[in-house]
Amino acid sequence: MRALARERQGEEGGSNFRNKLAKRERRVLHPFSEERGVPVLAIAKTASLYGIECVPVRVEGRIRAGKSSFQIIGLGDVAIREARERVSSAIRSLGYSLPDQILINLAPAEVKKEGSCFDLAIAVSILCAAGVVEKSRIESVEFYGELGLDGTIKSVRGLLPLLSRSLDTQELLVPYENLREAQLASDEQCIGVRTLREVLEYLSKGLAPNQDQGEEGSQPEPLKSRITLSDIVGQQKAKEALTIAAAGGHNLLFVGPPGCGKSMIAERLPQILPPLSRSERLEAVKVASICGEPLEMLLQGKAPFRSPHHTVSDVALTGGGLQLRPGEVSLAHRGVLFLDEFPEFRRTALEALRAPLESGKVRVVRARGSVEYPASFQLVAAMNRCPCGRLGVPGTDCTCSRNELLRYLGKLSQPILDRIDLQVDCEAVPLSSVKDGYLSSVREPDSPCLETESVRERVERARLLQLERQGCTNGTLSGSLLRKVITLGPEAEMLLNALINKRDFSARRLVRILRVSRTLADLEQRKKISDTDIGLAVSFMALSRIEQFAQGG
Repeated sequence: MRALARERQGEEGGSNFRNKLAKRERRVLHPFSEERGVPVLAIAKTASLYGIECVPVRVEGRIRAGKSSFQIIGLGDVAIREARERVSSAIRSLGYSLPDQILINLAPAEVKKEGSCFDLAIAVSILCAAGVVEKSRIESVEFYGELGLDGTIKSVRGLLPLLSRSLDTQELLVPYENLREAQLASDEQCIGVRTLREVLEYLSKGLAPNQDQGEEGSQPEPLKSRITLSDIVGQQKAKEALTIAAAGGHNLLFVGPPGCGKSMIAERLPQILPPLSRSERLEAVKVASICGEPLEMLLQGKAPFRSPHHTVSDVALTGGGLQLRPGEVSLAHRGVLFLDEFPEFRRTALEALRAPLESGKVRVVRARGSVEYPASFQLVAAMNRCPCGRLGVPGTDCTCSRNELLRYLGKLSQPILDRIDLQVDCEAVPLSSVKDGYLSSVREPDSPCLETESVRERVERARLLQLERQGCTNGTLSGSLLRKVITLGPEAEMLLNALINKRDFSARRLVRILRVSRTLADLEQRKKISDTDIGLAVSFMALSRIEQFAQGG
């Protein structure tokens, strides 16, 4: 009797165990219904960045019953490993419980992946594997976005370069805050989503989220900058040099005493540059997006302006670090890189500028790999005439010896100076002129923008002429292309020959004079270079005159 009772208890215990297991499985998968045909594996498409290049990534999600676990494999960084908690909380915020075992694979597994943009793709792969979303519905969709614990979708960094390639997809689901950026980069249908619930309703029911951006995300009118050329009092030659640099894409160096307005003038250069084309905007926004920089001005076509401090490291200037991020030279791509206190920068940092100034690109090579970033920028620099800054200033005495002056000038290598076409001498402005200029600008509040607009129009006409004639700006002319576009008048040729015989000219200095002369003629819409153009181009040699003074000439 006891044996029979034990046998019955065993049968009842086994039945209870099976019933509990079945209930547990239904509870774990609820409301993921097995009757809908839960797939074992679901794949969501996304992408990863390597430098500025994009690598397609397949997020493979698999679920099953068993001991509770959530594992992400595929060579992800800490942000990707922490996605387990964000994704779990976001799915629970929808009212769903998680499956017992979740395994996520980020393929290809050999490529290191960084960032939080994989969160949305991971969540979608889990929902699809559980049968909440049809597998066929996500085959032609890409997913990007970081999930909050409450299911909100946050903006991600570096989205634009992720989308700048052609894959077999027709739809892009991106964070609502990144919608404008995505529309600039991709021709596919871009859907901005704010929450994971919106994603689920769009994929399962076809309910598109509201894309009306209203005042927050509407296409704004171009911002009217308060920085104008009329703010500059005096310094007519510096203004003229700024116009020449903008028209021909020339590198520029301001030399003058402290407080004469060198930095102020340099900051006005982006205001007179032509607006960026769509391709140029795309290139500039790519780099800024990777670094998490503001995109508003770039999206409106305004050229970037970067001004690092003279204590900047070589890595911060040219790029690198653990994640091989772009540096200041790349953030200034299609814009202006301004280096104030030029001789105070590290010699190694300045020498690192030689390659990007020549090729428009910078290659960052480290032990873990190498990446190439665009770095086509216009260099504008500023420096004092001497270490104390009082050389040539009326009413002051310079305390620098000739040897100190030569050492100061020697901080700049000749190869770097040879890449600067315009060297402008800035004089100190009398305080009376500053007072009069300020008062006149107060009386005429509507006039300051007129000078900037007229100069910008001249610059745009000159640039258009150069692009139609040679396909590039005069600042990059060299070799056979330079010989084709240089046409000297008789007086100009005589003056140039006289200058070459009189002065100690190098070949590079002669090329600089011809480039600047060509731009001066283009500003006046003339085919031939005049003797006036040659004479003005020769006058932009401030450092040569200071060096002659230091040597006792």
